[in-house]
Amino acid sequence: MRPRDRMLATLQRKPVDRIPSFDGFYNLEAEKKFAPQFAGLKSYGTMPALREGTPEERIAKLQFMDCDIAEVGTGRMRIHVLRENTEEMVFEYENGAVWRLDKKTSQTEAVSLPLESKRDPTSVNMPDPDDPERYEGLEQMTTYFREGGYFTLAKIHGVFSGAWYFFRPLDQFFMDMIDDPGYVHAIVDYIGEYNYRAARQLLKHGVDCIFLGDDMGSSTGLLFSPKAYTEFFQGWHTRIAKLCHEHGGYFQIHSHGDINRIMPQLMDTGVDILHPVGPTDNMDLESLLKQYGQRTVFSGGISKWIGEMTREELADHLEEVISIGKRHGSYIFCGEGGIPPTMSREMFQFYMETSRRLRTMD
Repeated sequence: MRPRDRMLATLQRKPVDRIPSFDGFYNLEAEKKFAPQFAGLKSYGTMPALREGTPEERIAKLQFMDCDIAEVGTGRMRIHVLRENTEEMVFEYENGAVWRLDKKTSQTEAVSLPLESKRDPTSVNMPDPDDPERYEGLEQMTTYFREGGYFTLAKIHGVFSGAWYFFRPLDQFFMDMIDDPGYVHAIVDYIGEYNYRAARQLLKHGVDCIFLGDDMGSSTGLLFSPKAYTEFFQGWHTRIAKLCHEHGGYFQIHSHGDINRIMPQLMDTGVDILHPVGPTDNMDLESLLKQYGQRTVFSGGISKWIGEMTREELADHLEEVISIGKRHGSYIFCGEGGIPPTMSREMFQFYMETSRRLRTMD
């Protein structure tokens, strides 16, 4: 099977020749260590891609990583680099949010956000998500990867994370949930409408799947109550899922953390893929597949601590997780923290070879 066929079969609960993979790097240092020829092509969270790559180069990276999903475009805001040296990059988004990237750790932090002083969210200038120039070449890129046999994906901002990444500092945003819920609605609706229109354009240009990044949990639980999820964020997740389905596409939510308490509400949104299902965040893959595997596909299951495992521990971990995916289906192979830089090159090779072998159906 080609990667696209494998992904569609998984989403449709049909047999596959091999469990599909969406594995890769969450860290630029790991990417430089294990795949230096491709380093900088991918964006991570608020960190922008550091260089352009040809379609052929991107196909080569997918083949190198044995990845079934090709990122072909974005509906996210663009950045302008304000200053850069060997240690850091400071960049500004189109709405005025300024972030700093630590190049060594790939960690980012907000420098300034437009709504640090409370004012009308709509006074913050946003780019036009319907501007055709923003999607120039996207249809050709999508067609190229589809014809190359890949399932295509494009990212948009989250509605929770987008609110505090780009508008209101997180501590103030949390206080607003209690003291001024109307203000929270105004911010969320502003970024939600932008996301919705951007997703619509991406789908019109042939993208298979919309990836919404919305980290909603920590390792100990939700960052807000289930009631707050229902009140502020669920509606936008549902609207975007419906939009994807109306265009014959799929909807993926990315959220780290223990989000078990909102799993019923997430299922009601119509989400097709939930990612990255972290075992260290108390997200038990087998329990989730048993309970919800007929409603959504789970991507993840691999521990973020694989870099500290011995060869035997890693082999056992891979076999355990992949066997769960084989038993239940509705599963995409992926790490909760990506491939870490703490791995040796020998262990990276072992990880890649072993995971591919185990993902192959008997």
